[in-house]
Amino acid sequence: MIGALNQQTETLRTPRQATSLTGAGRRLDSVLPTDAAMTHAIAAICSRASFSCNRMRPITAASAGSTLISTPRVCAGKRPDSTGSRSWQDRPRMDDLDRKILDIVQRNNLLPAETIARQVGLSPSAVQRRLNRLRDSKVIERDVSTVSPEAVGRGFVAIVSIVLDSESPQIRRQFARLIDETPEVMQCYYVTGEGTDFFLVVTARNMNDYHELMTRLTDQFPRIKRFSTNVVMERVKSGLTIPVTG
Repeated sequence: MIGALNQQTETLRTPRQATSLTGAGRRLDSVLPTDAAMTHAIAAICSRASFSCNRMRPITAASAGSTLISTPRVCAGKRPDSTGSRSWQDRPRMDDLDRKILDIVQRNNLLPAETIARQVGLSPSAVQRRLNRLRDSKVIERDVSTVSPEAVGRGFVAIVSIVLDSESPQIRRQFARLIDETPEVMQCYYVTGEGTDFFLVVTARNMNDYHELMTRLTDQFPRIKRFSTNVVMERVKSGLTIPVTG
C-alpha cells in the first residue's frame, strides 16, 4: 500500500504538458495538482486500508484529591460523536507505564509529577504529558476529594433496591434523571436479575432523614412500585479504585 501511495504521489507531482507551457503562455501552477487534489488522492488510497486511530489532544488539568478512572479501551478507528465526547473506541492505547501511573494517582493524585516520575522511571514532563492525555481521553474521568461521611454528619448509609412499575426505557430514563438530581444518592446502578431494577447507595443524617428522602422520591416519581432498604452497619471497604496493573 505504501508503494502505491508513493507512486500515486509521484504521478501527481509530475507536471502535465510541460512543453506547451511557454507557447501557450499558461502558468506552471495551472497544471500542477492543488493541495486539495493531493489530499483527495491520498485519502482515496488510504481508505482502501484498515487503520487504528489514537486521537490525542493534550490539555492542562489540575489534580485534587483522588482520581476516578473509566475502563480503558483500544481505539478502533471510530470518530468521536458530534457532542465532542469520546467513545471507548477513541481512547488511546495504554502501555504498562500508563497503567502504573493510573495505579498511583487513583490512590493519591496530589502527588507531584516529580514523585510519580521517580516511581515509574520517566521524566516529570513525560509523566505530565501522559496524565494530560489520560484526562483528555476520559480514561481519567474526574479528579475529586473523598469526604468522610461521619465527619460531615452523614454517617447513615443505606443500600436501596428499587422496582419500577414499568420496563419502558423512557420510564427508566426519567427515573435516572431524578436520581442524578438527588445529591443524597451517591451511586445508582441499573441491574439485571429478577425483582430489582436499580440499586442506590444513599447517605442521610439519620433514619428520620432517610425516611423523608424516600418519601420525597416516591412522591416525585409515582412509577416506583416498591423499594427495600438495607442499612449499612459497618463500612468494611469503600472506594472506586480499579485494578489496572498485573
